[in-house]
Amino acid sequence: MTKLRLAVILNPHSNRQRAARQAPHILAMLEHFGLEATLLQTTQVGHATHLAQQCVAEGNWDGIIVAGGDGTINEIVNGMAGSSMPLSFIPLGTGNDFVKMLKLPTNNTVEAIRAIAANRLRQIDLGIINQHWFINGVGIGLDANVAIEAQKLKRIKGGLVYMIAVLKSILHYQARDLLIETDDLTLQKRINMATVGNGGYHGGGFWITPESQIDDGMLDVCLTGEQSRWSMVRDSSRVRQGSHTNLPSVTMLKTRTFKLYSERGVPVHVDGEVFSASLHEITITIQPAALTIRV
Repeated sequence: MTKLRLAVILNPHSNRQRAARQAPHILAMLEHFGLEATLLQTTQVGHATHLAQQCVAEGNWDGIIVAGGDGTINEIVNGMAGSSMPLSFIPLGTGNDFVKMLKLPTNNTVEAIRAIAANRLRQIDLGIINQHWFINGVGIGLDANVAIEAQKLKRIKGGLVYMIAVLKSILHYQARDLLIETDDLTLQKRINMATVGNGGYHGGGFWITPESQIDDGMLDVCLTGEQSRWSMVRDSSRVRQGSHTNLPSVTMLKTRTFKLYSERGVPVHVDGEVFSASLHEITITIQPAALTIRV
């Protein structure tokens, strides 16, 4: 039986350099499971996209493995979306939100590699925001502001940075008046946060769009209206469990197209990475069966 020839695109900085330390073990385990792997390490933001494009253009790989977090996955997807080359996952990030949709272990490299060696292929949907691909979701408003604040605090290590970023955002972020258009409706609403999901988990394990399926050709949308600071803190545990969908402040929608207009501008993150500090117009669509994965 011919060995699968796989390119491992690894972000050595994922999860505070954990990925770099894992690299020798990953290569050894891939060999143990009968896979032929070549390590390609990223050196800067955007490099993973270039490496994925290069692998697709070369045409002599049986697939790409992403060893990193949600941000690295997003970069690679933007280099290979629409191609027939399969993508596999060794989760090494902090949040690892997308792989939770695949029921993959987020802290067991051996089991992730075992899943790759099983060679099961599946087609999944991808989203597009303003001509940029995403695999998991888009956050608009408060949660995007958290990502922006966390980026400012890069010198602080560990989970403390997110606690500080969340606190600053809850204290200072102001809801926006938005015009929203979907397949079925148009609404004007004062929004604290909007999440548009292909996947269901966002923000490091919050089950914000719990009805999301990555192969149903639909976007799932969670709109949270203006709330008091206390309400945001109080409801956070329900959001983590996915039991928030019937709260009075929450509106859940399904659509193939999502458009948003904001006179003031809104912060946006894509797959957990800051996309823009202020966008006035957003168009998000779903592309069915746009990516093949090996899991």
